[in-house]
Amino acid sequence: MSDIYAVNDYFKQHGLISEDQYFDLYKQSVEDNEKFWAEQAAIVDWSKPFTKVKDVSYAKDDLHIRWYEDGELNVCYNCVDRHLDDKADQPAIIWEGDDPDRDLTITYKDLHGRVSRFANVLKSIGVKKGDRVTIYMPMIPEAAVAMLACARIGAIHSVVFGGFSPDALAGRIDAVVTCPIAKEGLRIAGVPFPGHTEFLADLCGGADVAMMLAGDRLRVALVTIHVALREALELLSAPLIERTVRITDAFFRRYMGTDAPRIAVAGVNPHAGEGGMFGDEEERMIAPAVAACRREGMDASGPWPPDTVFHRAYKGEFDVVVAMTHDHGLIPLKLVHFEDGVNVTMGLPVIRTSVDHGTAYDIAGKGAASPGSLLAAIRMAAGMAARR
Repeated sequence: MSDIYAVNDYFKQHGLISEDQYFDLYKQSVEDNEKFWAEQAAIVDWSKPFTKVKDVSYAKDDLHIRWYEDGELNVCYNCVDRHLDDKADQPAIIWEGDDPDRDLTITYKDLHGRVSRFANVLKSIGVKKGDRVTIYMPMIPEAAVAMLACARIGAIHSVVFGGFSPDALAGRIDAVVTCPIAKEGLRIAGVPFPGHTEFLADLCGGADVAMMLAGDRLRVALVTIHVALREALELLSAPLIERTVRITDAFFRRYMGTDAPRIAVAGVNPHAGEGGMFGDEEERMIAPAVAACRREGMDASGPWPPDTVFHRAYKGEFDVVVAMTHDHGLIPLKLVHFEDGVNVTMGLPVIRTSVDHGTAYDIAGKGAASPGSLLAAIRMAAGMAARR
């Protein structure tokens, strides 16, 4: 049997409740249950006072337990706003990280500002009362801010600890939105993947994936991604191009509400090779891949000259352009959608979007970074989940 340690005198004297008080409250809760819980409910502020404490039925055909069902309150108001008049400068959250040198004290006034800003961000991306929000964070103050912001606007929220495995999250999350990572940092840390796309594909059992960057006016899928240009040209093949077109076609049909996506396949050489004068990759690899996809019923066309096809897509002639290499496709995309482009991993068994930019350490902490791409990624993920 474990040892039992008595509460010392100091804690007895300074505790918020004594042993006698506890047992007295327990006795009240047993002897007059509804009166006791009505008194406890009076501790918080109600925007609409309740008239009935509880409604309980254990009937087989009508099993329910309802508390204060006709009353209304806001958890965020009770946790934050009502303390501003007399406790604005007092600590609301005292946080200490795993590293003892990292700690933070947030006053009620500061917390109110943080929660209000977060709530406005949620509203700006279309989150409203009754919507579901999953909060996937470690044990940091921002997790409490996110919960309170959801409560403030009436959004239902599920809190998932940031250390849970993918299996533990199955069925709880509709989509994943990631922030930028430093690829050099991954390499230094010994992570054997050059970016999120390859990492997530491996986590999903080696899924056959393709990267797309997208905005409202232009969308670009890539055949090769995070490799040197020389290596990208060596990797190109008709099967790899076919694979990218197939993944793109299936993705648009499932998530983008497009029954027959118009897929333009860009060439890799100037003027799409100009009949072999400037390279034969178009005739040798790209054209056969396009023909194979068309035989399977896909509305794929090309190879188109890369210096004009993006303009045609921007004007609405195509739904998406398939580019052979990273910069071939992303230079025109970012010229148009630098502030609101979204990175999408097509082919995963889950929805994943991300920002279209890097970590930008050069402006970190200066208040100069734009949240536009992250907000666009969240909106796109939500739209994809709704269409699935």
